[in-house]
Order: sequence, then structure tokens, then C-alpha cells
Amino acid sequence: AQQIEVIKGPMSVIYGSNALAGTINIIRNSDQKRRANIRAAYESDGQYNISGAFTQPIGTNQSLTFSASRLLFDGWSLNDTDRTFDWIPKVQYTGRLAYQYKSDSFQMQIRSEYLNSFLLDRGQPLAPYGEFAVDQKYTNIRLDNNVKMAWNFPHSNLSMIAGNNYFKRNKNKYFKDLVAQKETLIPVASEQDTQQFSASVFRAIYGFKHGHYETLIGLDGNTEAGHGQRIEGERQEQSDIAFFSSTEIKWHPRWISRFGLRVAHNTAF
Repeated sequence: AQQIEVIKGPMSVIYGSNALAGTINIIRNSDQKRRANIRAAYESDGQYNISGAFTQPIGTNQSLTFSASRLLFDGWSLNDTDRTFDWIPKVQYTGRLAYQYKSDSFQMQIRSEYLNSFLLDRGQPLAPYGEFAVDQKYTNIRLDNNVKMAWNFPHSNLSMIAGNNYFKRNKNKYFKDLVAQKETLIPVASEQDTQQFSASVFRAIYGFKHGHYETLIGLDGNTEAGHGQRIEGERQEQSDIAFFSSTEIKWHPRWISRFGLRVAHNTAF
């Protein structure tokens, strides 16, 4: 990392309700160099992983990064007595595309990530002859998009962030013919399920310093929604918006006072 900031004390006014004891802000390296790597790994429990990344500078203050990975897990059982697994098989693909611009007065980062995973839960052969079984398949898709911008002025600064996360899970149950190696989707609605979740966030912070005083003023908002057959009413959502301000006064190298105010509105509470 280029820089790690450790902020002691409650900072929930600025960073939200989870920042109770302090905040650690990690600033990653932003050097504009061409880089490429490929990694492959194997583990004796049946995991096969491969990943790669490539960063291409664009001019003197821009860069583009692409990375991708594939994870394959064959499944594992302590006692290999039938077709079931204690840890079920999984295959997962990920991709990431990021753009970065940096100058003395302005910085911007745009990032998009994709994940697709498939899990197979194989059921035990059914009595009395063991020629049939019931299998469950899980497919997960996740999209994560994020934009960050920051402006530096002589005695102040402004930063903004906006992001969205989307997640979808399909669960399907099949009747498997182990002799003919054919499967049929069980035609019962309660045995099939699709759930979708979406979360969006926006935050803007303006900070300025004058003498022994340092003040931050900001606005943030987020909205979350989920829908599916197992969710009450098949859809639930909530949003909140908040205004916050924080002032720090440095009376003495060892004496610092911090005052904060946060006003928030939530649509569900």
C-alpha cells in the first residue's frame, strides 16, 4: 500500500454506524507501470486455480487494468462411500476491469467486477435400488461497479464515490436418472428459487482547513432492494440519506477536540 491512515476514536459521523472504535483507510499504490502476471495453483483436496492480471499505462497519468481467474473444486468427502460430498463441487469465474487517472489536482478510479459461480449438491441414491437421486444446482452472479473522484484545492478538497452491487442466485432441484444419466427439473414451484439483491451507495465529502480548525461536511445515501419467492411480499427495499459534519480543533499538540453531527432518514425505520 502507498499509505495507511489510522484514525482513532468514533468516526461513525463520517464513515457510518460501523466505525465505532476507529477507522483504517488503506490507499493503494498508483504507480503507472506496465505489469503482467499469471498464477496457477493446485491443492491435493481437488482445487485447481488459475489467475492473471495485466496493467497498461495510458500516457503519463492514466492506466487500464484487467484481471481474470478461474477456480475449480472437485468436491471432497471424508468417507467416499457414495456420490455425495461433504464439501460440494464448485467452479467460479471472476473478471475485473479498472481505469485510473491521477494528477496533482484530480484523481479518478472506475472499477467493474464480475463473478459467476456454479455449485452442485448431489443427493444420495434413492431406495430401494439406487437408480435415482435428487440433485440441487446453485448459480450465483454478482456485478460490482464503482466510481471514485477526488479534487484537491489549495486549502480544501472534495471527494465523491458512487457504487452499485447486484447479486442473483438461482437454486434448481432436479430428478436424476443415474442409469440413463438424464435429469428432469422437478415441476414444483417451491423447489425452485431465484433471489436478487441490489445495493447502491453515493457519498460526497468536502473538507477544508483553517488554522487549528479542520472541518468535513458531507452527504451520503444508499438504497437496498431484494426480491424473490422466499422474501416477504416477494420484494423488500429500504433507503436512507444522511447529512453529516465534523470539526476537529487542535488546541495543543496533545489536546484535540472533535465535534460531530449526523442527521439521517431511513424509509424503513
